[in-house]
Amino acid sequence: MLKKVIQCFSQRILLRIKASLHQSTVSEGEFEYIQLPQQHLQDALEVLNLGFYPFESVCRVLGIAKVPEAVADLNRLSACVSEDEVSIIAMERKTNRVVGVAFNKLQVNSSSGEAGYFEKFLETCKHPASRKLMELMIEADALCNLFEKCNTNCLLEIMFLSVHPDYRKAGIGLKLCEVSIELAKSLQGANAPGAVCALFTSPISQKIGSELGMTVPARLAYADVHFNGKSFADVLEPNNKDIAVAYKLLKTN
Repeated sequence: MLKKVIQCFSQRILLRIKASLHQSTVSEGEFEYIQLPQQHLQDALEVLNLGFYPFESVCRVLGIAKVPEAVADLNRLSACVSEDEVSIIAMERKTNRVVGVAFNKLQVNSSSGEAGYFEKFLETCKHPASRKLMELMIEADALCNLFEKCNTNCLLEIMFLSVHPDYRKAGIGLKLCEVSIELAKSLQGANAPGAVCALFTSPISQKIGSELGMTVPARLAYADVHFNGKSFADVLEPNNKDIAVAYKLLKTN
């Protein structure tokens, strides 16, 4: 029963926020950026399969792409997160192909002692690799209480950011983040997000965070993270040193 509850877990406190959402389209050059509709969920998951699991730093160390059970765990997480209706996809205009995705999660400050969304989902993960990825996300999030630092009860977290390998170096990742921030600003209600946050796990994604003007209050060094007897730093490139915990406050009128 717990597993079924967690798989479909949705924080009802967000309903007032979701009711205020409107489907909008942002066009830039060859691409359009829209809130992820359910009919394109499988296409968005395929972008993760092709562009995230084989190349993202933590996934590479854990070998996620080579383990179907781990991929299934994280795709299930992404599908659940998509129910918040704040994820963004990039579509190629001439082909209507989904070429990028930002799976975004509305995180609500939990009561004292209550497990957060990722902690609850961790209990349902079937493979050690996906469990380690979730544990690392939780560990990095715990380095800085962003609810307190941003003086808010709700954050929009850019959870998984992926671009199809055939469409890299076109500014899609940056634009997905920009549109996510603009969407966060448009949300209304008592629990609308006061900031956007992300865990940037590579020099490339950390550059995106810098271009967005995000603040980094904490970092988790790969030399301090281990899996199967090796530190992440032993596996990754020398310039790929840490996970940056980043946030951007949302200005309100």
